[in-house]
Amino acid sequence: MGNVQRLGRRLPGLFQLIAIAEHRSINKAADALNISQSSLTRSLAALEAEIGVTLFERSARGVRLTAPGEIALVHAVAIHKQIKGLKHELDAFAAARPKPLRVGATPLVESLFLAPALHALQERFPKTTLRLIEGSRPDLLAKLRLQELDVVLSTFPYQPQEAGLFQKPCFDLDLRVVVRSSHPLTRKASHDLRRLAECRWVLPRSDTDLYRRLDDDFRRAGATFPGPAVETSSPGATRALVLESDYLAILPLRSVQRDLASGVMRVLSGDWTFQHRTVGLFLPQENMSPEIRFIRDVLLEQGAAPSWEAGDIFRPRMAQEGFA
Repeated sequence: MGNVQRLGRRLPGLFQLIAIAEHRSINKAADALNISQSSLTRSLAALEAEIGVTLFERSARGVRLTAPGEIALVHAVAIHKQIKGLKHELDAFAAARPKPLRVGATPLVESLFLAPALHALQERFPKTTLRLIEGSRPDLLAKLRLQELDVVLSTFPYQPQEAGLFQKPCFDLDLRVVVRSSHPLTRKASHDLRRLAECRWVLPRSDTDLYRRLDDDFRRAGATFPGPAVETSSPGATRALVLESDYLAILPLRSVQRDLASGVMRVLSGDWTFQHRTVGLFLPQENMSPEIRFIRDVLLEQGAAPSWEAGDIFRPRMAQEGFA
């Protein structure tokens, strides 16, 4: 195995052998290979030392192959043809196989809004393979910048574009404080956020942007941010904790509309307001592929869809220059 590995490292030397044999000159071969004469000479010497034979005879008129060199050249040409054939087959395979659409999504968007968009996408583009990656917004945006993702679906504040990325807003979320219908707090019509801060809460993870923005919301209301609390980025886990205990949570209204309609969950009212969270896309470039544009259109339709209660749960954001 060790000899095979060493010979594998000498493949470039075998290909250089072909160039030297064609030009019958180390200087001309070095020029054709765009490397220095001294570098080519060292590479040839290392190859000869590795296989234990002299490949070329040197003279004032240039170089010519020795008998062992003729044998080595035959194998070098064969290996070169095999590698070219391998590359050609791999290129043909890659061209015939459609590249997957690599979609990154934060847990909130993935669990609440992404499934309808991806299902509709597969119906519209049946040959498109989807690769879904879940993660935190900073991690996903880092992968997007490294071209490891094609698009990131996330929530973000409506603000100037982040450096090097384009934001495509779709709709705003209406965040509400929710509890199970049997919670004692449902007996009161209106609440003070400062008093609610003393209750048990399920909150986003403290390393997320949503957590920091909610902290700002509580501070603006003159309330201390709840703690200790259960921290999770899973809407499913948040919903289960709220329904099975007396926890409070802040969730997008649309995500719990069925629970509200069935009467198992209630919204608490008060004079507080939460900063807008926008659901939308992050892209490495302003132009969108047909598949990504289709996803955006489905999300826009979700934002414009009527809710179960009077008034819009979502406030669709009109397209604006630089974001349309």
